[in-house]
Amino acid sequence: MILTTAATGFISAYHARADLVADHQDWSPTIVIVATDSGETISLQVEHGRIVALHEQALPGTLVITSDSATLQDILEFRLNPNEPYVFGDLTVQGAEADFLRLDYIVTVLCPS
Repeated sequence: MILTTAATGFISAYHARADLVADHQDWSPTIVIVATDSGETISLQVEHGRIVALHEQALPGTLVITSDSATLQDILEFRLNPNEPYVFGDLTVQGAEADFLRLDYIVTVLCPS
């Protein structure tokens, strides 16, 4: 439930940035987010740059992001830029590099400095 709540806020913030959504209108991944400590898993279904569904289960994912629930919550709520936990191995990403780079760009733009 923690990830679902945090992702809901993330989705609202992302959709509020029409420029970001427009920049990614050719992007339609499914992003699976897995909390290693709690087992909570959510999937974000993106179609033409818009997040159209949030599922409280794992779907076949284009990107699979894994970390502990506190780190994932901090990233989704813009308290933590994902680069640091990624560099130190506390956050892992499986999937195509192009998809990872797009998601990293979106989160970095939304995350205050």
